[in-house]
Amino acid sequence: MIEEWKNSGEKLIPWSLNLDTTDIHSMVEKLHGYSKGIGLSDNFVESSTYWLIDKGNKVLGAIDIRHRLNENLSYRGGHIGYGIRPSERRKGYASKMLFLALYICKNVNISRVLITCSKDNVGSAKTIIKNGGVLDSEEMDSGEVFQRYWIELK
Repeated sequence: MIEEWKNSGEKLIPWSLNLDTTDIHSMVEKLHGYSKGIGLSDNFVESSTYWLIDKGNKVLGAIDIRHRLNENLSYRGGHIGYGIRPSERRKGYASKMLFLALYICKNVNISRVLITCSKDNVGSAKTIIKNGGVLDSEEMDSGEVFQRYWIELK
């Protein structure tokens, strides 16, 4: 999955896809630590990573749920970052993955979820809106316009 993404020239999202995957056991251990606040870099917060895997054990996508927001994430990044491998897009996987992530957020007492995406990423914006996202603002960062959406969980 990672090679396919890199070959597409796109940015790897969520950030957990940037971890070294040569030793899966170590990577999973590191992600588990991050969920408990262990081993985090500056400006990072506790987060849980979930993988979307098909019946043939092919990784289709990943989603990171940040347990809280810091100043940076309150502006850009938000509570959730997700991505689907390029060859598996436009099949509804992102919508399902986000739906399940929102359920997890609700169960860990996050009642209002911030999600951001590039304005150019129309597919992601549609996914967020389909899951209840309401556009809050458009901002400029590093020459890129990004959108900030809030989802109220009931």
